[in-house]
Amino acid sequence: MARHRNANWDLTNPVNSWEEVHAALLMDIRDELQAIRGILSCPNVQKAALAAQDAAKATKRIDKRLSKRIKL
Repeated sequence: MARHRNANWDLTNPVNSWEEVHAALLMDIRDELQAIRGILSCPNVQKAALAAQDAAKATKRIDKRLSKRIKL
């Protein structure tokens, strides 16, 4: 079976069957998910996510301290 990556399907053409279209679509989705998985498993991405969590916690602490000092 041919790969047909990112193909524009002409379903009026009897050569293309729905099974080919479905299989090609699922293979494209699989490729994209594997690419995303590869990016998310990168140590730099994981460190960035942890740094963002730490920054969010620090911001909450600062907000609490400021809200105690400034009474509206």
